[in-house]
Formats: sequence, C-alpha cells, structure tokens
Amino acid sequence: MRLFTPISAIDLQSPSPKKKKRWKGLGDDGMEKLTDRELEVLELIVEGLSSKMIAQRLNLSLDTVETHRRNLIRKTKSGNMVEVVVKGFRKGWVR
Repeated sequence: MRLFTPISAIDLQSPSPKKKKRWKGLGDDGMEKLTDRELEVLELIVEGLSSKMIAQRLNLSLDTVETHRRNLIRKTKSGNMVEVVVKGFRKGWVR
C-alpha cells in the first residue's frame, strides 16, 4: 500500500499561483493609493451601510471591514470617516 506519491521534477518546476498584487505608493496628491477593496468599502459607507452590513455584503469578517475603515482614514490623512467621504466625493472616488 502506497501512502504518498513521490514529487516529480516537473512538479518542482511548476510556477506557484500568482497572488493579487497589493500596490503601495503615493498618488499625485501625496496620499497613499487606495486598494480596490478599500474603495468598495468606501462606496458602501457612502450608501449608508454599517460595518456589519458591509461585512455581510462582501463576505468579510467585521474585523476586516474595520481594518479597511482605519486604513481609509490613515491613507487619506483624515480625522474620521466623514472627512474620508468628503474627500471621496471631491476627488471622484465615489459618485
């Protein structure tokens, strides 16, 4: 009885699946660039959804949504989510 299959040389050379790139850096305005997910969370905040509702809609944990909210505040150099939303409208991140 065989308990395992030996790895062939071909298996060792096969490329690993590529992860989605997370980009960093500053935009033209000196603020850190926002990820697609952060922008998606911002749009749902603008729609009036709570963090719990956003978590359910995007199939994320509540902690993950709260992390996105904190990142939005930090990256946009804002004091609170109201400032983030105002900047979002002014810069065209949300409609």
